[in-house]
Amino acid sequence: MTSNDKLRPYLFAFLAFCVLSSKHIIIYNEELLVAISFLAFILFTFSYFGDTVKESLDERRVGIKAELERFFLLKKESLKELAMEHGKVSSLRKGLVSLKSFTRDESEAGAKRSIDALRETLSQQIRQRLSQLSLSSLPLQTKWQERVASSQLGTVLANLEKRGKEGGRGVSWDPKIIERALRLLKGRAS
Repeated sequence: MTSNDKLRPYLFAFLAFCVLSSKHIIIYNEELLVAISFLAFILFTFSYFGDTVKESLDERRVGIKAELERFFLLKKESLKELAMEHGKVSSLRKGLVSLKSFTRDESEAGAKRSIDALRETLSQQIRQRLSQLSLSSLPLQTKWQERVASSQLGTVLANLEKRGKEGGRGVSWDPKIIERALRLLKGRAS
């Protein structure tokens, strides 16, 4: 049970209320009754449950403080990681710039080498073709001369035959004339 020291203020408040009510100093109306009930509830709650409420509020304060500390610690770590990533990105950017210049230089050098190689290959092929052509020009020249000679011989023989058919005026089939014509043709061909 409770001691007299704890009950004394309540007893005094009750007696004061009774005296004030009996002397008609306090007039009862609904507003006053609500105010008195509210004050009585607050006093009763504070005196009997004050320590419990204080402990629960202290526990909640400690929990909120721990959550805030964890939040700030996580935020600090994430900012450190973000700073590291930013450093990596800036170094990566420098690396990409140097890679770009290296790639451009190498591609230009490769293009120049390929153009030079193409020119060299084409000039070699042209030289080979020209040498082959110069070597093959002699047989072609002799073949051409033979064809020209045979076509001229055929033309001469055809003219002789034609004249012979027309009446034979001034045409002779003398083998000496034909041999001499052949020699002249061969002489021109050589």
